[in-house]
Amino acid sequence: MNGRPRTPLTRALTTPLTLWLLRRVYIDTGTDPSGLADRDHYPVPDAVTEHLLGHLVEAVSGVDPRRRSWKPAETQRRLGFLAAHMQALGTRDLAWWDLHRALPSAGTRVASLLPLLLVSVLTGLVPGVLTGVHDRDPRDGLAVGLFFMAGVGFLGVIGLVGGLAARRPLRLARGPAYANLRLRGRVRLLLRTLATGIGTGAAAGAAVGSALFAMVDLAAAVLLAIASAGTGLTVGLRRWAETPMTDDDRPKTPSATLREDLRLNYLTVAGGALLVALLVAVFFSGLLFGTVDREGLEIALILGPAIGVMIGLGLGTGLQSAGATYLTALLLLRARRRLPLRLMRFLREAHQAGLLRQTGPVYQFRHASLQEHLARQ
Repeated sequence: MNGRPRTPLTRALTTPLTLWLLRRVYIDTGTDPSGLADRDHYPVPDAVTEHLLGHLVEAVSGVDPRRRSWKPAETQRRLGFLAAHMQALGTRDLAWWDLHRALPSAGTRVASLLPLLLVSVLTGLVPGVLTGVHDRDPRDGLAVGLFFMAGVGFLGVIGLVGGLAARRPLRLARGPAYANLRLRGRVRLLLRTLATGIGTGAAAGAAVGSALFAMVDLAAAVLLAIASAGTGLTVGLRRWAETPMTDDDRPKTPSATLREDLRLNYLTVAGGALLVALLVAVFFSGLLFGTVDREGLEIALILGPAIGVMIGLGLGTGLQSAGATYLTALLLLRARRRLPLRLMRFLREAHQAGLLRQTGPVYQFRHASLQEHLARQ
């Protein structure tokens, strides 16, 4: 380079980005960089930078033994998909809670309600099969299964039709959250959310139960109202405990914020399952009416846990938390071979390789030029 201060190569190497790229692509890999001085191939400084950007992923894939499993072409495609997603949003931040926005509009609407619809089917299937086996009458099992499936699926179908009719993607209005179980200064809020949840749940259960009264009987309608009240109580607890990560001053990383948000979901599933299972078991056992018998206890032990678990799962997936929506979107994108199932591990390795940098709970590409280059690919 001595004696040639105005060549495209020397002009390109006046920027920190190109110097870093030269080190990663050529020096760290032990490759001869003299070809970069060829003006026929690289007539302008931008041509040098583009060449280095184009070989960066391949270079870092083979340097660190921990990333030898990386396939350069596959890695380039995955990072290119993420870069194009960020470019479409007009942002430099790769936020995991916005991953669902990488799906097509129709896919986003369906993905936001797919878990709830799936759980509604399971909610009818599990108690229906168990009832049919217990009573040795497939008609009883079918009636019970259709009853619970209709009760939970009714809300899911209404939401799906509304979302499709709106012709807009369903997007989260909030980012990641964590479970704040601190009582100090929050007792009034707890009581208010519990009262609202129980009242709303009981009213919705009574409305659906009365509509289905002709298909089953009054006891089934009462059961649905009880289960709905338990569901509303769980939702109220969830709303009370759910606190945005922005209100938390603890150190945040993308993986940590995802774990905290999913932990809130786990608490919702466990709490909802336990509470609804207990209420349903009390109903079937006859304790509510003072008529306990062996058959009632058997039914309570079968249907209580089954219905509780299904409703708990429905709550965990249907409340559209950031973590649940992220997992649903990731599964759909994995099915389309856009991203790996262990996306957080992939991003951590890309961060360790220097392709990404971490800023709080989000990742960013090391330089805007790298994001723009990958998005064009």
